[in-house]
Parts: sequence; C-alpha cells; structure tokens
Amino acid sequence: MNKVIIKSQLNTSCMFYLEKRDGFARIGRIEINGKTLETPCILDFSGEEMKNVLKSINFGYAPYIVKYLNERIYEALKPKEDRLEILTGLSVLNPYELIRIFRELKFNKPIYAVASATPLTIPILVYLGVDVFDNILAIAKAYQGIYFFEDFEIGINDLKSFPCSCEACKQLKSNKDLSYEEKSELIAKHNRSLKEESRAM
Repeated sequence: MNKVIIKSQLNTSCMFYLEKRDGFARIGRIEINGKTLETPCILDFSGEEMKNVLKSINFGYAPYIVKYLNERIYEALKPKEDRLEILTGLSVLNPYELIRIFRELKFNKPIYAVASATPLTIPILVYLGVDVFDNILAIAKAYQGIYFFEDFEIGINDLKSFPCSCEACKQLKSNKDLSYEEKSELIAKHNRSLKEESRAM
C-alpha cells in the first residue's frame, strides 16, 4: 500500500493511501481533517457531517480552463489548496479540453472534480483519475427540474411516470400536490442516490 502525506496551508494534513490502480483510476483512502473517506468518493453538500471538511477546502475563484485564456489571471484566482488537486468547470468542457487538462496533472495528490458528477460522467472521470466528487450538480439540476437516469437526464415535465423504485420516487408517485421546493428536494434525493450507484459500479 502506498502512502502519500500532503501538508496543507491550514496546518492540517491529508493522507492518501493508494490501495489499487488501474491505469489512471485509483482506489484508496483519504484522511482529511480527521475524516476518512474511501475513494472514489462523493462529498455530500446536503449533509451536516461533511460541512467542516468542505469549509476547509479552498476552491479558488477561477475554473481550470481560465489557465488557457489568461495564465496570469488564473494563477491569481486559482484554488490555493495543497491537499487536493481542485478541478472546477469540467462539466462545460469538450472531450479535447478535458483530456488536455488531465494530461497536465501530476497525480501526486487526490483529484477533486467540483460540480462535475452525473451518472454518465462519473465512470469516465474515475477512469481519468478523479478521486473525489460532490453532489452539487445533482442538487442544482434537480432544482432546474432535471431527473437523472443511468445514462441520460430528462426534464421532469417530460416524464409520464417515475420508473425508479428509490424512496424519493415512491414519494413523488404518491404525492401529486407537492410544492416546488418539496418536489425539487425529492428529485435531488433521487439524483444523489443514482450518482452513488454510479460510483459503486
């Protein structure tokens, strides 16, 4: 088992235990701020448990793609995070740009793809070497009325019925008079659960 210890600016350390590798894809464990996560993992922005970990991460102010537009601005605004390689803005890139970014990475610390995970993209990003995801996109899309399937997504108004048997979809089927907020929260729960299944595949 390989162990990598990375010191952060916050006087805490991130320890990454690499247990298995297949190409760029990695399975391991991350210890960050006293919390142990098995990778690849999904950080839950809706839960209380991860709040301290998330608050300690410096996400910066510029997505990685800004580096190719103006490197000086990117250097000033990029994530200042020593423990994780923070990649933002991946969800809007074309395949060429995505591969270009991953070819530049050194893979000497865990890679966190911020707001990039859907059931369709998680397997691809894991294969490219991403260790950490979050559920930001699943929640945001739910509030836009987007419902996740394993290999595509669809507007909730285009669905005639809810084909999933998860707990959230059972509530959506049985309650026709939900408010926008209640409906969006249930769709977000469905989207998050489907992403977890994608990560486990």
